[in-house]
Amino acid sequence: MNKTDKNNNAKLAKASKVTNEDVGIKSRSIAFTLKSEERLPITEWLKEVQKFFGIRTAITNSLMSLYQNNEAENEILTKLDNVEMDIPQPIYFSYLDYQDNQIFDDMIEGLTVKFAVHLIANLSHYSENIRVQATNYIIELTSIFDSNLLSSNKKVLENCILNIQINDDVFKVISKLFQVIGPSLNRISLALVSGLECFYTYIDPLVRGICISALTQIINSNEKVFIKDDNMLSFWNLKFSLGAFAKVSNSYPDRICSIHAFNILSKLYTKDLKLTLNIIQELMKLEKKSRKEIQEIKSTLKKIFSDIYDTIKDDKSKYDSICSSVYESFKNIIVANNEDFLDLLSWSIEEFTKICNPNKKVKESPSLTNFVNSLSYQFNAVQPLVRYGAAVCLYSTLNVFPRLLPLNPDLLVIIVNGLVDNDCYCSSLYKHIFQTHTKLYPNITKLVEEYKVLESSKLNYDYDIEDDEKNYETDRLDNDNYIEKLLKAGISIAPNISKNQIIKYANILEFVSMKECMKFLSLIKYWGQKEKKVDIYVIQALISLLTNGKEEVQEKSLEVILALIPLFNNTNEKELLFIWSHLRNILKDHQDKEKMILTLINALMDFPLQRLPDESLIDLLKIQFTLIFHKNVSIRAAVYEFLNFSYDIWKSQDLKFNVISILYAAIGDFNRENAIKICDSIIKLSYNTVLQELVPNVKEIKDTLEKKLLEDLIKAYDNLANAIHINQNNCKNITNILFDDYFTDKFWDFFLENCSDDQLVKPDEYNYSKFFIQTPFFISLLYSKFSVPPPALNDVSNNTPRDVMPTSIIGKRRFILGYIICNFPLTGISDKFLRRMACLTLIRCCFRQIVLKHKILLRLMEFIKEKMLVSKFWTYKLSGLDIIRQLIIIKLPLISQCMMAQFLDYSLDCLQNSPIDQLKQGALLFIETSILIFPKAIGPRLQDIRDSIRLMFVDDNPRTTELASRVYNLIFSYCPESQMDDFYKYLITEIDLINKKGVEAMSDPLISNLSKEESERIVIYSISALGCIPNKLLSGPIIRELLKYITSDNYKIRSEALKSIFMQVERLSSAERLTILWIVLPLLADENFTVRKTFNIYLKNVQFSVELLQNIILPHKEDSPSLTSKTYESVLAEAETLVLSQKDISEIGNDIDKIYEKPIMRQLIAEQECEESLSIPPISMDYMPYIKAAAKKICGKVSNQKIGEIIYFLLSFLHTKPLKYASYLVLSEFCCYHDESISQISKVLSDLLYQEVCMENRKTMEAAIISLYNLSEYSPIAFKQIINTITSSNEKCDGEIFAIYNLMNLIKENLPSIAPELINSYLPLVINKRQPIQKRINALFVCAELSTVCSDTESATVMKAIITFINSFQSSREKMKIFSSFESILNYFKLNNEIRLLLIENARDNLMNYDEEIRDNSISIFKSFYKSLNESDLLWFTFHYLADPVDTISEKGKMILADEELYRKYNIYSVTYIDEKVKNSNKFFDIIKNEDDTNDDECPVIAPFANEDEYNYNYYNSDARKALTQKYGLPESLFIYKCRKLTKSPLDNFDKKTFSKSENENGTIKNKNIEELNNLNSISVLHHLMKQFPSISSNVINELFENIDKIINYSSTDTFNKNEISFCFSLLENLLCAIDGINNDLTNEYMKKLQVLINALLKKADDLRKHLFTKIEKSLYFFNDYIDVPIISSEQFNLIEEIKKESQEATLEILKTGKATKLNHFENTKNEFDSILENESEELRKSVTISMFALAIYGSYYTFSNDCNMNNLILGYRFLYNILKNEHRGVRNLVTNMLVSITKNHYKVKDEFMHETMVTIKNLIKILEKDDDVLYYRKIDILNLICNLSCIINDKSIEHDTIKILLNHWRDLNDETRIVSINLIKFMGECGVTEIINGLSTDKNDKSENSINIMVEIASLMSNPEYTEKAELNELLNWYFEKIKEIKITKTESKSKNLNQT
Repeated sequence: MNKTDKNNNAKLAKASKVTNEDVGIKSRSIAFTLKSEERLPITEWLKEVQKFFGIRTAITNSLMSLYQNNEAENEILTKLDNVEMDIPQPIYFSYLDYQDNQIFDDMIEGLTVKFAVHLIANLSHYSENIRVQATNYIIELTSIFDSNLLSSNKKVLENCILNIQINDDVFKVISKLFQVIGPSLNRISLALVSGLECFYTYIDPLVRGICISALTQIINSNEKVFIKDDNMLSFWNLKFSLGAFAKVSNSYPDRICSIHAFNILSKLYTKDLKLTLNIIQELMKLEKKSRKEIQEIKSTLKKIFSDIYDTIKDDKSKYDSICSSVYESFKNIIVANNEDFLDLLSWSIEEFTKICNPNKKVKESPSLTNFVNSLSYQFNAVQPLVRYGAAVCLYSTLNVFPRLLPLNPDLLVIIVNGLVDNDCYCSSLYKHIFQTHTKLYPNITKLVEEYKVLESSKLNYDYDIEDDEKNYETDRLDNDNYIEKLLKAGISIAPNISKNQIIKYANILEFVSMKECMKFLSLIKYWGQKEKKVDIYVIQALISLLTNGKEEVQEKSLEVILALIPLFNNTNEKELLFIWSHLRNILKDHQDKEKMILTLINALMDFPLQRLPDESLIDLLKIQFTLIFHKNVSIRAAVYEFLNFSYDIWKSQDLKFNVISILYAAIGDFNRENAIKICDSIIKLSYNTVLQELVPNVKEIKDTLEKKLLEDLIKAYDNLANAIHINQNNCKNITNILFDDYFTDKFWDFFLENCSDDQLVKPDEYNYSKFFIQTPFFISLLYSKFSVPPPALNDVSNNTPRDVMPTSIIGKRRFILGYIICNFPLTGISDKFLRRMACLTLIRCCFRQIVLKHKILLRLMEFIKEKMLVSKFWTYKLSGLDIIRQLIIIKLPLISQCMMAQFLDYSLDCLQNSPIDQLKQGALLFIETSILIFPKAIGPRLQDIRDSIRLMFVDDNPRTTELASRVYNLIFSYCPESQMDDFYKYLITEIDLINKKGVEAMSDPLISNLSKEESERIVIYSISALGCIPNKLLSGPIIRELLKYITSDNYKIRSEALKSIFMQVERLSSAERLTILWIVLPLLADENFTVRKTFNIYLKNVQFSVELLQNIILPHKEDSPSLTSKTYESVLAEAETLVLSQKDISEIGNDIDKIYEKPIMRQLIAEQECEESLSIPPISMDYMPYIKAAAKKICGKVSNQKIGEIIYFLLSFLHTKPLKYASYLVLSEFCCYHDESISQISKVLSDLLYQEVCMENRKTMEAAIISLYNLSEYSPIAFKQIINTITSSNEKCDGEIFAIYNLMNLIKENLPSIAPELINSYLPLVINKRQPIQKRINALFVCAELSTVCSDTESATVMKAIITFINSFQSSREKMKIFSSFESILNYFKLNNEIRLLLIENARDNLMNYDEEIRDNSISIFKSFYKSLNESDLLWFTFHYLADPVDTISEKGKMILADEELYRKYNIYSVTYIDEKVKNSNKFFDIIKNEDDTNDDECPVIAPFANEDEYNYNYYNSDARKALTQKYGLPESLFIYKCRKLTKSPLDNFDKKTFSKSENENGTIKNKNIEELNNLNSISVLHHLMKQFPSISSNVINELFENIDKIINYSSTDTFNKNEISFCFSLLENLLCAIDGINNDLTNEYMKKLQVLINALLKKADDLRKHLFTKIEKSLYFFNDYIDVPIISSEQFNLIEEIKKESQEATLEILKTGKATKLNHFENTKNEFDSILENESEELRKSVTISMFALAIYGSYYTFSNDCNMNNLILGYRFLYNILKNEHRGVRNLVTNMLVSITKNHYKVKDEFMHETMVTIKNLIKILEKDDDVLYYRKIDILNLICNLSCIINDKSIEHDTIKILLNHWRDLNDETRIVSINLIKFMGECGVTEIINGLSTDKNDKSENSINIMVEIASLMSNPEYTEKAELNELLNWYFEKIKEIKITKTESKSKNLNQT
C-alpha cells in the first residue's frame, strides 16, 4: 500500500468515525496477568509480530514507545511515510485509538491483546501471505497458553490456514478456527473480546464480520467468563451492534455474522428473559433484510424459541407467564412507521406456538388468547400499518390455533369489519382469513369458488402495463362487489354488535374522509339489516348525506337507506313519512342524478307504500309520470316496471286507473323494448276491467313493434285512439286522467317548449333528442279524436279559458289543430322514418274513424301552404309534398284533384330548380302519384312533365334517375291517343340523335355535353319507355326499332330492349309474335347473366314493374280529361265533414315504393326457380335442353314466309359478339322445327369445323358441334346428310374429328354402316408423322371407337396402327404419354402377342426409370396385360412396384393384388402388419441432397395445360368450400346447382375418356379386397410375398446390385445421373427392409456387399483426392503470383521460377514481335490442365455421392431392423464409427446422424449395445483430449456425436463431461467449432438435461457442489470485445429465459389446477 492509499484510508476513517458509545455499546476495565513462564515466549512473540507489522506500523503503540519521545516518534513516522512500499503490508488500525475501552496495568499484557486484535483484523487482508502469517501468529500465541493445541488439532488447523489462504468462505473459516483455539484463550478472552468489540462500528464490513465471527466463538468457548465475570455485557454489546450497521455504512453483508452469533450463543443468554426478548425484537426489527439474512434470522429465532421452551417445559408456573412475555414482545414489534419490522411476525408467532406445543394441535392456549385480545387498540388504530400488524397476528394465531374463533366469536366481528378496511393489505388479509375459516358455511364457500380473481397464470414476461390499466377499473369493481358479498355473508353469521355501535358509525360519517365514509356506510348497511328496527338517528345521518358530499357518497347513502327498507315496517307513521319526504325529494328534484333515481325506483317496490296517505301516493304517481320523459332508457323502464308491480297494492280504484293512464300516456316511448313492456303491462292490468275492449288494439301495437314495422305503427296508434273514442263511456276513468291539464300541459311543454305558436322550428336549433324519448304520435291522435284544446296562449292580457276558441287567426288555427302541432317539428327532421311517421300522423289526425274533419284539414293545409312549402329548409318542403301526395292517394272526392292541380306546378318547380336530391325525389314521387291517380286530367300537361323529367336523366344521384325513369315510363303509358305518335317519334329521334351524334345532337343542350355513361343511360330509359307505349299499331315499328339494340355490346341496353320487346310483343298477331320470339331467342343463351335472367322472368309469366303498378293503383273515379277549376279551400269550406269508406282510409300510408317491391320480389322468386338453368354456362351441352324447352313454350313452327326472315336475323347475329354463339344453337333448334332449312344450316355449322382449334375459335367450334349434335339427335333421317356434310372435305381437320367423336353414339345407333369408311379415312392421319401428335391420338381414338361396331379385320387394322404409332417414338417419356393416352383402348381390346410383348418390354424399362412420372404411368399399362404374365415375371413387376420409394406408386402397385384370383393365390388376407419404419430413413437422403445442391436433371418444359375443372365443380364439392360457407353461415341450398357435374366441352381431348364396358362381376369382392389392402402398407405385403418366393426375391436384389455396379463401373462422368443412383438405392433399401427377418444369413451377405462397395468407393475417393491435390500443387493456381504461398522444397521453388519465366517470355514476345505464340501455348497448357482437373473432380464427386447413398442404405438397415443379431449390429456400428476418420465432411455428417439414429432405436432394448455406446462416447472423449489440435473440422462431428449420444444415454456423469468439453470449445481457434459447441449446449438443454438449466441459473441454491457455472462463462466471453460469437450466446440466453418462463407458467397452471381440484 503506497502513501496515497494510506492518506486516503486515514481520511476515510475519520469521515466515517462512529464510536461504540454512539450506538450504546459499553466499555469495561479489564486486567489480567501473564504467568512468569509465559512472559518470555510472549515477549519473543511480540518481537516477531512487531517485525510483521514492520515500518508500516512504525513501532507505534509498541515496546519502542518506552524509549522514544514524541518528537523522535514523529520524525520516524515522517521518514517512513516518505518511503514507497511495493510489497503488501499488514494494516495497523489507528481506528482503535478512537475506541479507548481497555486499560492495562502492564504494557506486555496490553501489547499482547492489542497485537492479537490487530492480527485477527488482518485476517481480512487482500494479500494471502499477510492472512497466512497473521493466522500463524495467532495460533502461535494460542500455543503459548496451551502447548497441546497444535498436536491435538493439527489437521483442523491446517485446513483452516489453507482456506484462509484461498479466502474461501472466510467467515465460516474464522468461526471454525476460533472454535478450536477459543478455549486456549480463556485468560485473555475477555480482553480479546473487548478489543474486538471496537470493530463493531468499523467501516470495512469484511473486518467487522471477521471480528464478530472470532469473538462469537471466544464467548461461546468461555461462557463462565462472560456470564459471571462480564455480567452478560458482551451479549448486550452484541445486541446493540445490530443497530450499528445501518449507521456505519449503506451495505452490511457482515450483519449475518452477528445474527449467526446469536444463534450460536442462544444457550448462554436465553436464561436472561429481558435480554432474550430484546434480542428477539432486535432481530425482527432489522431493516432491509436480505434473503440469506431472513433465513439466518429464522434459524436463530427457532433456536431461541427452542431454548426458551427447554427452560420452561418442566415448570408449568413459568410457562404461561414467559409465553405471554414473548407474545407481548411480538406485539411491541407492531409500529406505525416501518413495515420491515413485520416481515417475520407471522412466521415467528406460528413457529413459537408450534415449538411450545409439540406433537399436538393447539386446543387451548390462554397466553395466545390473551395476546389476541390485547390487540384491541391495534385492530382499530388509525395507522394502517398498525392495523395490518394486528391482522397479521390474528392470521398467524388462527393458523396455529383455529379453535380460537369458535371460542371467541367476537373475533368474527373484527374479521368481518376488516373486510372493508381502506388499506388494501389489511382488507386482503382479512379476506383471506374469512375465506379460510368459514368453509363450514356452504353459501360462503360457493361464493368464494364463483369469484374470479386475477390469477398469476394470466401474467407473463410480456406483461403490458397499458392493458392492465384498461382492465384495472373492471377488476376493481369486481373485487369491490365480491367484498360486499363477503361482508354481507360474514355479518349474517357473525354475532350482533351493539346498537350504539351502529349509531357511532352514523355519527362520524360527516367527519371522516370519503373513503372511510364509504366503509362505514357499508357496515351500517349490513349490520343494520340484522337489527329488528332502525334507529331514526341513523336515518337522519344518512339523509343528511343525500344532499351533501360527493356523488359517490350520495349514491352509497341512498343504497344504505334502501337496503334498510324492510326495517321501515316497524317504524311509526311520522318517521315513515319523514323518510318518504326525503326520498320523494330525490325523485322530484334530483332527476339529473340518474344512478340514484334508478336505484330508488327499483327499491320502491319494497317500500311500505300502503302505509302512506293518499296524497303522498297521488304525488308519487305524478312524479312517476314526469319520469316517463326522462332521457335515461333504464329509468323509464324501471318506472314501467314499478307501475306494473304497484298496481295491485293500491287500495283505491282511482289510483289503479292512474297507473293505467300513465302507461297509456307512455305507450309512445321511442325505445322499442320499453314500448313492448308497456303494452304487456296494459294487457295484463286491463284484464277483467272495463278497459278489456282495448286489449286487441294494444296487442296490434305490440305485434307491430315486435315486427319493427314502424310505418304501420301509426295505423295501430290510430286504431287504438279510435277504439278509445268509440268506447269513451267505458274509458272515462282513463280519459279524465289523460285529459287532465297536468298531463296535457306536460306533453305540450315537452314537445313544444320555447317554440313559437305560428312559426316552424329551425331544425338546426331545435332539440330533436326529446323525440327519441317519447314520440308525439299516439298522444296527437288521441287528443285530436277528443278535440282536446291546447294550453291557453301565453298572453298576459288574454284571460280566455283554454276551451274557448281565441279570436285571432293564429289563435284559431292553434286551437283547431290542437296537439297536432306537436308533430310539426318532426316534419323538419332529416330522419326519413320519423318524418314520414309525423306526416302520416298529421293526416290521420284529420279523421274521426272514417269521417274527415274539413276544418282540421283546412287548417293543416293552410299551415303547409303558408309555412312548410315556403320554408327555407328542404325537409319541411318535402314533408309538405309528402302530405299532399298521401292525400291524393286517398282519392278524396274533388279535394284530391284540386290539390293535384294546385301543387303540380310547385312540384315541377322543385324538380327543376332545387339542388336537394331528396326534394327532387319527393317531387318525382308527387308527379308519379298524380299521373297514376289522374292520368286523364294530367294528359294536357304530360308534354311539359316529360321535358322536365328528361332533365333528371343526367342527375348525379342514382335514386333520382331511377325515379325519373319510372315516371318517364308512366308518361308514355298514359299519353293520350292523339299524342302517341308524337311521343313515339320523340323517343326515336332522341335515341338516333344520341347514337349518331351529329350536328343536330350538338344543338340539343342536354345531348351535346353528355358523357358516355349518361348517353347510355338516356338510351336505356328511352328504350324502356318505348316498351310502355300502349298502341297496337305502333307495336310492330317499336319492336323493329328495338331489335337493333339486342345486339348491343352493353348488356344493360340488351336487357332493357328485350324487356320492352316482351311488353310490346303481346300486342302483335300470333304469326308476328312467333317471328319476333324466334329472333330474340338467342338472348336466352346470352353471355350476360342479367339478360338471361330477364328472359327467364318472361318465361315465368312475371309482369314487369309498370304493368303491375297500373294494375294495382287504379285512377280516381273523378278523373276526366279536363282539370277542375275549384280550389281545395273552397271545397273544404263547403261542408264540415266528409264520410269515406274504410277502403279509402286504408290507403293512408300506401307507398308506391312498396308496390314496386312486389314485382321485385316476384322476379326474385322467378330467379330462384330458374337458378338451375342460370347457373349453367350458356354454350354447353347441358344448356341446350333449356333452349329447346323455351322454344317449345313460346315459339313453334312458323309459316314458310317467315322462315327466311328468321334465318336472316339469326345469321346476322353471327357477326355480333354477344349473340354469336347463342345464334348457332337457336339455328339448330329452329331447323328442328323446319326441316327445309336443315341442309343450309348444317352446311353453315360444318364450315365452322375447319377452323384451327385455338382459344379464339374454341367457343365457335363448341357451339357448332353442340348445334350439329342437336340437329342429328332430332332427325335420324337427316343424320346421314349431316355426316356427309361434315366429312365431305378430303382434308381431315381437328374440328371434324371432334365432331365425329361427339356424334359417336348416334353413329353407333343410327348409322353403323358408315364406320369402316370413316376408319379408312382417319387411319392415314395416325401413321402420318407430319401431323400433330394430339391430332393423331384423337384420330386413333375415333378409329378405335368406330372399330367396336366393325368386324375383326378393322379392329386388327386399328391395332396395327397403334403399334406403328408407338414405335415411331424413341423417348421413354413420349412413349409413356402415348401408352397412358391409350389406356382405355388397351383395356378394352383383346391384345395380340406383338403388342403384348411391346407393352411388357416398355413396362420393364419404364419401371426401372428414375423419373417417377414415367413409373407412375406404367401402372395403368401394366394392368392391361398382367394377367397374361407367368408367375416369375408377375412377381418381378409386383416386387418393384411395392418397393418403389414413391408412396403413390407403391400404393397403386399394391392394388394390383386386389384381383380376387391373385388375392387368394398369395394369401394376402394372412399378411402380418409391419411398421413402415424405413420411411423415416428419408432423412439420410435429405442429408445427401443438402451436401450436393447441383441439379443434374433437365429443366422441365413448361407448357400450358388444359383446365380440368372448367366450371369449378371440384371446388364447389370440396371440403374447403363447405368449411368456408359454414363459417359465414351460408346455406348449402345456394350451391345445390353449382355442385352439379356438367358435361365436358366437346373439344376436350380423348386421353382420359374411357370406353363403355360391362361392370365386373367380382366388383363387390374386389372392393372388399381393396379395403383390406388399404389397411396394409406396401412393405408388409412385400415381406409376405418375399417369404413365399425367396429365390425370386434374391434374384431381384442381386439384379439390383448388378445394376448399381454397372452404374459405378461403366457410366462416365458425363452420363452419371445422381437421381438414377438415388432411385436404385431407394429401391434396394425397401427391398432389404422387406426381406429383413426372412433369411438373416442372406441379409448379412447383402450388408457385407454394401461394406465392400462403401470401402472401395471411399478408397477410390481418397486416392482421387490425393491425386488432385498433388496436381493442384503443381498447377498455375497453387503458385499464383498474387498468392502468398510458403515454399517448402527446392522442387517447388524451381517450378515457380519456371512458370514465371514462361509467363515473362510470353509477355516479351507480344511486346517485341506482336505475336502470341508462346502465350497461346501457355494458355493451351492451362486449359488442358483445367479439363483434366474437371473430369477427375467429377469422378471424385461421383464416388463420394454413390458411397453416401450406400452408407444411407447401410445405416437405414441397422437403424430400423429388429431382426439382426447383436453381433452383426455391433460390427455394423463399429464399421460406421471407423468411417468418422474420413476426410469428407458430408460423409462424416451422414455417419454421425446414422450412429445417433441407431443408438436411439437400440440402446434401451439391448444391454450389450448400451455398453458399446458407452465405450464409443469414452473413446471419442479420449480422442478430443489427446488430438484436439490436429482434428480440425472433425471436431465438429465428434462434438455433435458425443452430445447426441450423451443425451440419449441420459447418464449424469457423461452429461457432465460432455458439457465441460463443449464449454472448453467455446474458446476454440476455429469459429465454426465455437458456434457448434454453443448451439450444442442449447440442444442439450432442449433435450431436458437439467444441468444446463442449473448451470445457466444465477441462483446459487440451484447449484450443487460439482455443477458447472455456464452463466459465468457466458459473462466472461460477452465482456471480451474480441469474441465474435456473441449472437449465438445471446440466442442461448434467450432460449434459457423463455424456458424459465415456460417452467414458471407450467408451475402456476399446475398450482391453479390443484387449487381448483381442492
